[in-house]
Amino acid sequence: MSGVLDLLRRSGVDVKWISGRLRLDYPPSALTDEELALLREHRGQVGGWLLLQELWRAGYRLELVPSERDVGFTIIPTGRPTKRVDFPALFALYEAFHDEAVGLLLETCKLLGIDPTD
Repeated sequence: MSGVLDLLRRSGVDVKWISGRLRLDYPPSALTDEELALLREHRGQVGGWLLLQELWRAGYRLELVPSERDVGFTIIPTGRPTKRVDFPALFALYEAFHDEAVGLLLETCKLLGIDPTD
């Protein structure tokens, strides 16, 4: 998975949520055909990563709260946004990629030895 995240942080690569769809913008030389295929194959993780980025950019603090859902946790944004937020678009992104974002946070907690509820 880190390979996917490394590609998303590459210079010139930009992921956006536009009209309910993920859009990947990049200069022609930024990604190879194999790398593009990898990003398409891991579309859910790309969307989860974007959701986390958008919540943090808005200024929210994120909490993982135990849930009865399949993923086991729910992301709860807390506080007030410090930047202007398109709430309908953010909510649609949340609905579409919440579980993948939880997976990314849980994997990070595991790698760092952090209890997800801390």
